[in-house]
Amino acid sequence: MTQVSALVSRGSSPSPSGSLSALALSSPPCTPSAASFASATAQPASDTIGERLHRYEELLLSAHVAGLELSLNLRQVQAEAGLTAITGHAMFSRFDEAQSQLSTAIATAAAGHRLARTLAPIAGLDVKAYGETTDPSSAELDSHLRQVA
Repeated sequence: MTQVSALVSRGSSPSPSGSLSALALSSPPCTPSAASFASATAQPASDTIGERLHRYEELLLSAHVAGLELSLNLRQVQAEAGLTAITGHAMFSRFDEAQSQLSTAIATAAAGHRLARTLAPIAGLDVKAYGETTDPSSAELDSHLRQVA
């Protein structure tokens, strides 16, 4: 077995104190079934859009956290195997790229969420019915950032 395959195949779990799973949002697996499509058409889309939007965002965040956990676990395996920092570098680079793309997806989904919130009244949707709140203004954020800096 090569050093890199040992790095991938050995599966030590991060310690609970080092685990990021506490940050993960629990959500059901995203496996569409015929029943879910049938139930989606049984009621107006406007009745479920808020729930589905929040679920989508939670799945993106959960995937991001899972990637962070994977990177942590791979680094632990690398250290336990006594491998040099350069061993497995290409693999880390690939996972880092995936993390970057997930971060972009999260930001893009958030921008779409804000646009959907803006356009909801045109579609006759009450966004507050889906637990929506307004984002703090830029001035409020700037003030807060100055206080913590």
